[in-house]
Amino acid sequence: MSLDFFKQTRLQYLLAILLISLFAVVPISAQIDFGGDSETEPIVTMQSKFSYSEAETGKIYDAALIVNIMEHWHINSDTPIQDFLIPAKLTAASSEDYTISDIQYPDPSTILLVNDTMLVFDEEAAILFKIKINKNYNKPTIDIPLTFSFQPCDDKTCKAP
Repeated sequence: MSLDFFKQTRLQYLLAILLISLFAVVPISAQIDFGGDSETEPIVTMQSKFSYSEAETGKIYDAALIVNIMEHWHINSDTPIQDFLIPAKLTAASSEDYTISDIQYPDPSTILLVNDTMLVFDEEAAILFKIKINKNYNKPTIDIPLTFSFQPCDDKTCKAP
């Protein structure tokens, strides 16, 4: 096979990863009404990022989920202090075609609400992770569904996760 075919195939892997990541993650906030300051502004928006313009099977790549949180709102961190709070969590469906690993959450902000210290993400949070497309994968595109679960709160109330 020609070098051009392999370059095109690597690019298709990248585009599929980015597109599928966006479709798999962004609709989460659209499927559940998280409110906002108006009907047109969601509390949380997300965007996936990939570290390279091409992807090859068998190699490990850096990726990120960028979570933007509306002003005056926060989401619980991945390690909330209180047991009753729902933590932020990024997961991927298991597959023989790819591996998601090394999920790293940012350092949370510390806030004081109702005389209780809480660990939260506010404004923007970049959740880093690694993607490996397994060597035996031979299709031109790949679906990598991601799920990001979270609970948005302001200083008075929390919405359903």
